[in-house]
Amino acid sequence: MNEEEKNDTLIIVFIAETDIEYVTVIAEKIKKQFGDALQSGLLEIISPPSSFYPDLNELRVTLNDPVERVKWRTKQNLDYAFLMMYAQSRGMYYVQLEDDILTTSGYVTKMKNFALKKEAMNLDWFLLDFCQLGFIGKMFKSTDLAYIIQFAIMFHNDKPVDWLLDPIIETRYCPHDTKKCNQIKLLKWIHFKPSLFQHVGTTSSLKGKVQKLKDKNFGKLALFTPHKNPSAKVTSPIKAYKQFTIQRAYRGDSFFGVSCLKLATILSSNFTHQLRFMDTACEVATMRTRRICCTTRRLKYGRSILNE
Repeated sequence: MNEEEKNDTLIIVFIAETDIEYVTVIAEKIKKQFGDALQSGLLEIISPPSSFYPDLNELRVTLNDPVERVKWRTKQNLDYAFLMMYAQSRGMYYVQLEDDILTTSGYVTKMKNFALKKEAMNLDWFLLDFCQLGFIGKMFKSTDLAYIIQFAIMFHNDKPVDWLLDPIIETRYCPHDTKKCNQIKLLKWIHFKPSLFQHVGTTSSLKGKVQKLKDKNFGKLALFTPHKNPSAKVTSPIKAYKQFTIQRAYRGDSFFGVSCLKLATILSSNFTHQLRFMDTACEVATMRTRRICCTTRRLKYGRSILNE
């Protein structure tokens, strides 16, 4: 991190143990290695009291998991809840990270700019996802942490916290219509690509568990360049391929994907304010070749119609 990023960031190291002697030893090691960060306020160290946890020997066996795994993931849910309760008043955004990950250069600025861009577009997002693995790289508004805390505590014995994210969004935002719910999820859970974090550790805190999963999107080149467009209602008669809709492309979340492109109007946009366009083009490429197939345009004042 550069100095500007350090001044804008708080890293909370959560030692998820209740043995005071062990916590003290780990804290001293961190202090010795990162004393300047602690002194400047960039870094803080916390640990939970033993009274925060229930008796882990009295848990129900769920998901057909072995007892030790049930204990492990239950405690992990409560660990997340405790950390979020401490952090929710400390900043505007909360990002969950782990101690055995790689990061891309400038990840703090990239996350911040992406979040602020969505705010400027008045998008009421719930989760910005900067890594495709588990709970790593998940960004929430601090004002939304209460929902995750409540779910994590309520269902601490039932599912891992990353499995609860989808039900949280469904419960909070979705109507009974499944199709509409899927569309809403795309607006509430926004993925950033390429991923900013990669999990490199293989040894889990659960004895005997080996973690070999890797984020395949880490370090890859983006397939599109995020952009900021003027406010407009954008439609297309061509059916989108999966989640790659014209609306998401216009917002800068992704590209517009179609499985079959025919000779037709592919984009119609009605702008909320009159605009004058100059040197504007529409580029169309195939997923296989990623080469430009054609670029044509027909522009009108206050309204844009792009033809293929």
